[in-house]
Amino acid sequence: MKAIHGGKAKNDKIDAHKIATLLRGGMIPMAYVYLRGMRSTRDLLRRRLYLVRKRGHLLAHVQNTHHRCNLPEPTWKIIYKTNREGLVERFDDPMVRKILAMTLLYEIHDIARFPRVQEFASYARLVKCAKESSGKRLGTGGAKIGNVHLKWALSEAAVLFLRNNPSAQRFLQKLRQKHGRAKALSILAHKLGRTVYHMLQRETAFDMTKFLTT
Repeated sequence: MKAIHGGKAKNDKIDAHKIATLLRGGMIPMAYVYLRGMRSTRDLLRRRLYLVRKRGHLLAHVQNTHHRCNLPEPTWKIIYKTNREGLVERFDDPMVRKILAMTLLYEIHDIARFPRVQEFASYARLVKCAKESSGKRLGTGGAKIGNVHLKWALSEAAVLFLRNNPSAQRFLQKLRQKHGRAKALSILAHKLGRTVYHMLQRETAFDMTKFLTT
């Protein structure tokens, strides 16, 4: 049923057509129902395994980057947090250090392929599509449809935008009062994404005053 659940647009007509097509092709198999009492422990073990693998992958990536940049092997172990200070400064190549800018540049490539800012925001996973049934709105969907790397870069940019920036912090506080703490940062990332689009389209520089007042 992922063809239905994962659809970016969802309503009764689209759902009925997809179900009929899947049934006709015999594409809805019998599912195994896992014991309810064991699900939480199983999911916890799965999550721990994922995090352990992710941590090992990231530590190996830092080590491999040293080799690619012809830097000497660190004599200290980066698995300890106290040994990670000054790690970024070891890399002289600005392309290694400007990760967000390079990610945005290479993932967008040509801004002209997005006729409207709405299409760019959708591609960057900054917006969700509404799901409807019987004329009623049942929430949103399509959160995983689009470019995950752009989503990460713009979300990270929103966090860095607030660092040592009192004006941006006051702007975020206003968003929190109106939309809540959880949604405020997402709105800021969306606004940054729209700003990036217009900057590339018009070939203009970032204007902090205009950003905070529009």
